[in-house]
Amino acid sequence: MNRLIIFCTLLMAMTACSTSKNNTKESEDYTLGNIMILLVEDASPEALSNTFKHYQLKHVNQVSRHQNKWLYTFNQDAVSLKKLIIELGNESLVENIEKVKTSATDGVKVTSGTSGKKGKVEIRNK
Repeated sequence: MNRLIIFCTLLMAMTACSTSKNNTKESEDYTLGNIMILLVEDASPEALSNTFKHYQLKHVNQVSRHQNKWLYTFNQDAVSLKKLIIELGNESLVENIEKVKTSATDGVKVTSGTSGKKGKVEIRNK
């Protein structure tokens, strides 16, 4: 009986270490200088680019026409991703902000998002 308890404890410990190692690696693979932004219904991507031109925020392409979601680039030397997310979260044109992650097999994919509702920015990890 004691051997069974020890075996189960070791198995759970190895699983926990493996899971945290994978999560750490994923959090380090974000594409620098890219961000995905969901604009409010009638907002234009040019309007947001003009508002944040001091960070060289530029729309690259539309990701979803139905949702008005756009891929943007910005000058990472002018602003940190964290600061940009906070400032975009307070912008009335922005409904949602998502970090862009690179993957060796898939190219670029979205892995986490933020919401700027009521001036608060909350980072969610998926």
